[in-house]
Amino acid sequence: MSTTLVHHVSQNLTDTLRDVFEHNDNSTALVIYDLDSPLYQLLTDAYRQALPYGVFIDFIDKASSTVIHCGDDKLIYPSPFEDAKLNNRSRYD
Repeated sequence: MSTTLVHHVSQNLTDTLRDVFEHNDNSTALVIYDLDSPLYQLLTDAYRQALPYGVFIDFIDKASSTVIHCGDDKLIYPSPFEDAKLNNRSRYD
C-alpha cells in the first residue's frame, strides 16, 4: 500500500475530525474496523495515523454481543446488528 496515499487520506481525516467533529489531541476516539478489503486496510492505516491515541478494535475478532466500556459511563456496542445505545440514547440522537 502506498505510504503517500495513506498519508494523504490521513491528513484529510485529521482535517475532517478537527473541523467537523471538533476532535483534538485531548479527545478520545474509538475506531471499530475490519481488514476484509484493501480499502478497509487503507482507511484503518489512515485512521491510525490521524488518531495516534485512539482505541482500535477489530470487528472480526470481537463477538457481536461484546460491550466495551469507554469511560464516563458510556457503553459502546461494537456491532451494527446490536441495538447500539450510548448513555440511554439512540446512536442517532
